[in-house]
Amino acid sequence: ELDQTDSRNYVILSDSCLFVISDRVEARIHAKNAMNINPNATLSIAWMGYIHNCFGESEQALEMCSRAIRLDPLAGGYEKFLQGVVYFDAGQHDLAIGKFLDSDFGEKWPHLAAAYALSGQTGRAREIAIQLRQDWGGTNPDDIDTRFSEIFKDGYWFAHGNTDGSFQQGLRLAGILEK
Repeated sequence: ELDQTDSRNYVILSDSCLFVISDRVEARIHAKNAMNINPNATLSIAWMGYIHNCFGESEQALEMCSRAIRLDPLAGGYEKFLQGVVYFDAGQHDLAIGKFLDSDFGEKWPHLAAAYALSGQTGRAREIAIQLRQDWGGTNPDDIDTRFSEIFKDGYWFAHGNTDGSFQQGLRLAGILEK
């Protein structure tokens, strides 16, 4: 309401609609608003790609995320992470690994572990899983399996477009999720 001219505000609003109230339709509306305000902002473009991914529109998702990186090859880690998620959900795990490794986004590790696991690199996947358990265990490591099952449930943790269950399968293979 205070500034309707900043595309980042609409990306954040879209993110909140998706992750907080699980409203993909409303999230898409706000992502489109971000694109209308600044059609060349890499964050808006990559986020719109992720929104396409949430609706199963893989081709559009891949194009949008690729466009964001073409416009700014030095874009922040979030854009590269989102492109990695889109590659992951399209079953292109090796390309996803490359994007996750290029990203400095701190929440990339579960997806990177799942991508490694599904590409047959279970040793690397398990190394990440061990580190995640240590890092995220915090003061109550005995409860980490319950926390992981809540965090990585369907439709959460950037898994809105993962319709084949491969994200959870990769997390299980890596040792992040229990059976």
